[in-house]
Amino acid sequence: MTWNDVSVFQFQQLEKLKEDDAFDAMFKIVGILNNMTERQVDALSMAEFNELCQEAQFVYTEQLPSKTSKYLKINGRRYRFIPDIREIKVGGTGRYIETKHFQSSVIQNLHKIGASMIVPQKKTWFGWVDDEYLAQNHDMYAQDVLESPITEVYGMIVFFCKVYKQLIINSKDYLMEVMIQQNMNHLEAEKVVKDLCDYMDGFIK
Repeated sequence: MTWNDVSVFQFQQLEKLKEDDAFDAMFKIVGILNNMTERQVDALSMAEFNELCQEAQFVYTEQLPSKTSKYLKINGRRYRFIPDIREIKVGGTGRYIETKHFQSSVIQNLHKIGASMIVPQKKTWFGWVDDEYLAQNHDMYAQDVLESPITEVYGMIVFFCKVYKQLIINSKDYLMEVMIQQNMNHLEAEKVVKDLCDYMDGFIK
């Protein structure tokens, strides 16, 4: 087993174990990676449990690859990663990245952020082409990202966060003006901008 076998959803569950002690964490890791309940893990023989623990060691010993995939294929559908942030709306209507997704937790919202960074594709006589991005299908896109291998998504998000942070820095005055128009005071707007940059710093390091 490697990181290639871990879905975005499983990765999000693993992330929540950072504060657990070593044995409790490994007990839960075995369950997460093998889609087992705690009762099922508890019912394993010691030999079975130890074998699964060995298979799960990569979580501690292997670094998560951060390759940037051009395409995502899941559940019979294909998506193209959008590397140009200018194609993505921040706020407003349609496709968007919500500030709250970064302010709470980038990792726990990977699928929601990722769903705004892809465009569905369809196959034609001339090959694969971009299809229309339908805002009402955002939850379906997010579910597909959630079920995708983390290795196909992680690098995409890291790349986006680096570009998005620079955009925020370059557009700080404009973003603060928009937030103030939405009834935030100057200090609150400034804090939102700082928090966004801090959260993304923590994610991309």
